[in-house]
Amino acid sequence: MAESLTESLRVDRLYKAFGGSPVLEGLSFSIQAGDIVGIIGRSGAGKTTLLRCLHGAETPDAGDVFIEGQEIGRLKEKELLAVRRRIGMVFQNFNLLKSRTVWGNISLALEIAGISKSARIARIQELIGLVGLEGHENKHPSQLSGGQKQRVGIARALATNPAVLLCDEATSALDPETTSSILALLSKINQELSITIVLITHEMDVIHRLARRVMVLEQGRIMEDARIEHFSGTKEKHALTQFFEGEEQSVLSGQRLSAIQNEKPHGGLPALRVTVAESALFTSLIPALYEQFSITSQVLRVNLNENYSDTGATHFVILSRDDENALNWLVQNVEKMEVLGYVPSGI
Repeated sequence: MAESLTESLRVDRLYKAFGGSPVLEGLSFSIQAGDIVGIIGRSGAGKTTLLRCLHGAETPDAGDVFIEGQEIGRLKEKELLAVRRRIGMVFQNFNLLKSRTVWGNISLALEIAGISKSARIARIQELIGLVGLEGHENKHPSQLSGGQKQRVGIARALATNPAVLLCDEATSALDPETTSSILALLSKINQELSITIVLITHEMDVIHRLARRVMVLEQGRIMEDARIEHFSGTKEKHALTQFFEGEEQSVLSGQRLSAIQNEKPHGGLPALRVTVAESALFTSLIPALYEQFSITSQVLRVNLNENYSDTGATHFVILSRDDENALNWLVQNVEKMEVLGYVPSGI
């Protein structure tokens, strides 16, 4: 998808303190419409406070937040409510109403917006299909899996046709395979609806699989801000970035990369080395694999060669199941694909 040059969101010298202690210290950045930006940081870095300021749920002590050119701090309550409808929120713990069904939870945002019943019915049916919840419309949250609950949360966030989707640790409560399917869904939504996505997370793996741009937040300040291809290839990085990448690689190497074996065990999952011309292009393959073959992908690591523009990015990937048709499809759609071996499904 071609990236728009229209500014979707802008933050200018944002400052917020609690009890005299600064949480956000003069943040400034802008995000273009249709982009996917990952904001990563440790607990207490200010990630959730930043997200609440972007949504208008938290009032900054100083600085401005602009949504599609409108400074939300200067709006009256009625105007602010209208702008908030242009901002969707996806939460870590789903925040669904237990008393309402899937249909009812999605309907709530439309009811609050004053949408007519006939228009609500049409919109809910459209969203149910988009997030893959057909047949679950009349179930309550207690009858759903974690992934299904998050799909309801995403559908609800999209109900009022937002321009920006804010995701607060949207996958941290999910298992790896469900995380892959949710990231594939978010990528699909971004490509089909051109919605700007801001993803707050503490998982570098999630950043590599979905984001096109990365901001590293520490003690209320942005320590690094780069496109994913430049971020991945940078040799000199901030210490916090090195911490996240080192932590991720250590865990993955110990649990999955080192478990690759030549002989396929019962239920073994294929481990691949996939090279694409641009790192960002791989994000479009993930939802395509899911849509065409119902296969999710876990990206373990991304390596960029020194002459990146000529040689492309190499992704180490594990697929959720072995499928010859899917592997053949990948061969036809990437520069190079190699099956390294297989990983036991329980790891």
